[in-house]
Amino acid sequence: MTLYKICPTCDEKNNIDSYLCDNCMADISSVEHTDLDAINKLKELNDVEKILLVTSDFSLELSDGEVLGREYSGKHYFQNINTISRRHASVHFENSIWFIKDLNSANGVYINGNKIVPETLIAIKDGDLVSLSLKYSGKIESV
Repeated sequence: MTLYKICPTCDEKNNIDSYLCDNCMADISSVEHTDLDAINKLKELNDVEKILLVTSDFSLELSDGEVLGREYSGKHYFQNINTISRRHASVHFENSIWFIKDLNSANGVYINGNKIVPETLIAIKDGDLVSLSLKYSGKIESV
């Protein structure tokens, strides 16, 4: 755990024993200690990349590693669509690029009308039409 006093005037990190800011000399005697490690971890959690799958019925926000299907992300929308598998596809974010992978679904995953090879990461981008089986499609949008 790394504790500091953060100056409210200039945001400088100061030793927890300091009474004056090392940078701007503001009084920091009443400033509470801050655990920067915890703050940085929270920032990392909040800075997760996301994309949207936008259909005519709904928009589904997806994060790295999420699985789409009747029993996973989107289950409220997909549960009565028998052409979508329980574990149909997954999305992944690597090196600033989004990918989709068909998880050996019964009816396939299509990108812009082209069926993808199961268990293969395929890059997707804004505007791509993703179809889970040929019955249900949505466009990819950045968040």
